Amino acid sequence: MRFVLSARGSRALSRTLLASAAICCASAAQASVSISDKPTSNMSCAGGVCSPTAAKANLNVTDLANSLAAGDIKIVSDSAAKDIEFKAPLSWTSTSRLTLDSYRSIIFQQPITVTGTGAATVDSRQGDLDGTITYVKKGRITFWDLSSKLMIDGLNYKLVNSVSMLARAIAKKSSGNYALANNYDAAADGKYRKSPIAEFHGFAEGLGNAISHLTIDDRTPGNNVGLFATTAQLSRVYNFRLVNAHVSAAGGGARAGALIGQTTGFLQGDSVSGSVKTGDDSYVGGLVGDQDDPGKISFCESSATISGGNSMHAGGIAGKGYEIDNSAASGNVTIIDGEAGGLVGDLAYLSTYSRATGNVVSTGDGGGIGGLAGNAYEIDYSYATGAVSGADGSAAGGLAGSSITTRASFATGAVNVTGSNGIVGGLLGQDIGLTWNSYAAGTVNSGSNDDEVGGLIGLYWGGAQIYASYAVGSVAGGNNVGGVAGFAENGAEDMTAAYWDLETSGISDPHQAVGNVGDYPGATGLTSEQFKSGLPDGLDPKVWGQSPNINDGYPYLLANPPPKK
Repeated sequence: MRFVLSARGSRALSRTLLASAAICCASAAQASVSISDKPTSNMSCAGGVCSPTAAKANLNVTDLANSLAAGDIKIVSDSAAKDIEFKAPLSWTSTSRLTLDSYRSIIFQQPITVTGTGAATVDSRQGDLDGTITYVKKGRITFWDLSSKLMIDGLNYKLVNSVSMLARAIAKKSSGNYALANNYDAAADGKYRKSPIAEFHGFAEGLGNAISHLTIDDRTPGNNVGLFATTAQLSRVYNFRLVNAHVSAAGGGARAGALIGQTTGFLQGDSVSGSVKTGDDSYVGGLVGDQDDPGKISFCESSATISGGNSMHAGGIAGKGYEIDNSAASGNVTIIDGEAGGLVGDLAYLSTYSRATGNVVSTGDGGGIGGLAGNAYEIDYSYATGAVSGADGSAAGGLAGSSITTRASFATGAVNVTGSNGIVGGLLGQDIGLTWNSYAAGTVNSGSNDDEVGGLIGLYWGGAQIYASYAVGSVAGGNNVGGVAGFAENGAEDMTAAYWDLETSGISDPHQAVGNVGDYPGATGLTSEQFKSGLPDGLDPKVWGQSPNINDGYPYLLANPPPKK
């Protein structure tokens, strides 16, 4: 029997991770082939092939198990019932092959266990190129016999059942394809003094299985540190779960992540809990220390706590990231100084449909810190809810310390900078380019009169632009304080449909949209009642929604709604 598992299409079902599984499964429930304990319905099974006869079909899991006892079975979905979704556990002992051939995605909510020497093939490439394999709730695939066959997207995978076995296999052939056959407790391995796997060029598939208690303590400055020290361009590390991992690196240019130290490859469906820490001058993240072009992180999450010293690049998912999509981080990030974000420290290209909920703290001088990113090139459809705290010279924002482009995003966490020469904003410390259809709701506070403090933006650069955005958090401290922006440079563009709340902000002067410029064009103060009585002018009802039960009655983004309380 063969299972085919797809590892392609990181943009399937355009959704936020954390909500990604829920949205995916909701879509599947509406139009999918489900395998559950309910009676078989709208399925035609003949000649070892089961296919749907309606957009919503179900195959009873006991019927499937009985069929596998007799021979090979292939389950297909089509353009009407696009997904295949496992809602009940399945196991079989025969040598039969199970093939899953999905038009789009395959969602595992329950475990699939090959207890004999059967084979598995799971393939989501049939029709929609955005198809993915998703493991949610208890979903995973396990093999009791390592001689069983596994095929993923037409490629054969070698099964392994421990960190050491995976490391040995990769040392022999770094460009091979490997899959973790079961959960593994690495506590018995003791403490690794360097990464178990030095370099990887192939495809690694976790199948939703967990490696728990991985501990690495590398004291050599400059090393790449993680389960994989380095993964190469076009490599894939998919669906690995690291539970209670603890990774530390010495600093001195080190790249440290629980899963990968440095990568130009692709991650999808991976998760990490535990902690990652480094010394000075390092890149540190929950999953990855340093991710470079053309790498991409999709549908990943981390709850690991992150800590580092001076001159840092630190983030809940990655210290430095190139492209992060549909991913989330919830661990706190703490450094002395440098760039730090709840999701990523330095974002070289793009974050979409991602979120961060942990607190971000920088105790030293300077640097960019933000609830989602320290510094970012572009942030779209993302949000941050954690508190952000900085010191002298910090550029601090509820979403990012600075960003060139920010679209359809928001921040709700408090932003506070102590000391002098800070740049502080509820959404961005510095708006370098375009801020569009975004908002901030957290309190903004500075401890020095030398600081530039704004409800939405701290420093509004020359050439920057704000369009259809607002702030409602309280704003205090600083020499230049504004309901929308603290300081606007010469050459900064007029704003368009920029608003702040005259009551909740504490800035009741309708002329004080910007701290250093009175009556800034395009910026308007509104009362709370005006904000909640209807969408302000310039906020497109195709983009913005409003309800007394959502976002405290303030406008919210239809494509990026706030989390439920």
